[in-house]
Amino acid sequence: MSLAKQAAANAGWSVVLFWARFGINSVVFLLLARWLSTDEIGAYGVAFGLVQVFLAVLTSGFPEAVIRDDGRSKGYADTAQSIAMLAGLAMSIFLLIIAQPLGQLYNSPHMGQYMLLLAIVPTATAFGTVSEGLIRSGLELRRLAIRTMFALTLAGIVAIWLAASGYGGLALVAFTIVNNVVAALLNYLLAPTRPKLGLDPALVPRVVSDATGMGLRGVVKSLINPALLLIAGFFLGTTASGELYIAVRFVTLLSSLTMMPANFVSLPFFSKVQHQPEKRARALREAVGTMSLVTAPLYLGAAAIAPMLLPLILGTNGLPAVLLVQIMLLQSAPAVLNNLGLNALTSVGKKDLALHYAVAQLTVSIVFVCVAAQFSVQAVVLTHTLQYYLLMPWLVSTLARHLGGTGTALGLAAMRPWLAAATMSGLTMLVDQLWLSTTLATLPIVHLLALVAVGAILYVPLALLVANQEARLLIGRVRQLRS
Repeated sequence: MSLAKQAAANAGWSVVLFWARFGINSVVFLLLARWLSTDEIGAYGVAFGLVQVFLAVLTSGFPEAVIRDDGRSKGYADTAQSIAMLAGLAMSIFLLIIAQPLGQLYNSPHMGQYMLLLAIVPTATAFGTVSEGLIRSGLELRRLAIRTMFALTLAGIVAIWLAASGYGGLALVAFTIVNNVVAALLNYLLAPTRPKLGLDPALVPRVVSDATGMGLRGVVKSLINPALLLIAGFFLGTTASGELYIAVRFVTLLSSLTMMPANFVSLPFFSKVQHQPEKRARALREAVGTMSLVTAPLYLGAAAIAPMLLPLILGTNGLPAVLLVQIMLLQSAPAVLNNLGLNALTSVGKKDLALHYAVAQLTVSIVFVCVAAQFSVQAVVLTHTLQYYLLMPWLVSTLARHLGGTGTALGLAAMRPWLAAATMSGLTMLVDQLWLSTTLATLPIVHLLALVAVGAILYVPLALLVANQEARLLIGRVRQLRS
């Protein structure tokens, strides 16, 4: 196969991999949420939050370390496999030891039980994490896509059967265990070479250094949502953390479907212009403006229809999460800057600054959330969202300093579409209150579609008026593609 054909095939399989990972996962969770109580969802969210921290250590570092070595060092993959397995086993033992005491601390027997069962996940994941790196190193995205679809589908079938049979939150636990165990086994079986257990003492320091250096930002970034759930669950109880977990999953789904595809290609894109100051400054500003123009109406439009959409999808469990989702969806503008800006910094060799920002974000979020958790889960979400805006000036100025351009131009590129979308959202809710809610109240689906149509009709002229530069740029890009 030619390089061009291989690149095209990998691009196609990367799309399949992306949609399988986030699509199947989210659909299964939304189905399960209709059967479970918010207390069960919260107990699982808190228990899995701690497990997620350990998984981030394993999956953010070891695959990237193996990819970086690319088979140049004999015994590297085997040494990495041994270190990963030892780390995974230590994590599993730690979870087994603290499960019951932590459940008592949170006053949640469910949480202790769930954590005991989830303790197998780090060891299982460690078994396949180096193999995943070998698959990715060979650009075998087809194998990863097949693995992901099979593991998630099988886990989803098991989980839905358990939930329908009355097993409650254990269905979520089973989904996580089956998915991770099957995925790890398939990683091992599908890898071009299968790593063995064997430590080369000379390679140990290098493997540890590579895994730590490559995965540190991913680990820090992945800590934010688990920390949010752990803190909220501790101070406010597992019912509140269940409402929060539903909101986090919904917003994560929307973020994955809107921002992650662009995030996936942004690092290679910025790397191509890293030595051309004028082009890279313009590329970042245009990318931020275009992405904000597309994502802001989806975020803020979803906030407008959340009171109808969430109960329709989740039943009664959707009602307590409505306000939480609406508050979290206000973060679209800084989220765009985060996703594109940090990759842009990495592309010009400033990954240390990207790490500093992730650490600052985690620190500020934890401090704010600890204070807010003394009051309510709504206060937790509000302060969590505010920290994005508090750090936004620092991020904008850092991007301008290292990538060129001005912070004002970059900030406006993100905020103008946000203002257009916020106006659209407010007007849509006003139209709903004055007209649609009284005429279509008995037709939920029609009512929802009418709200979406009103928002779409309003956004086009608002974008042309408030975000004219970004709108004209997007129209020009679309015309270029069509021609």
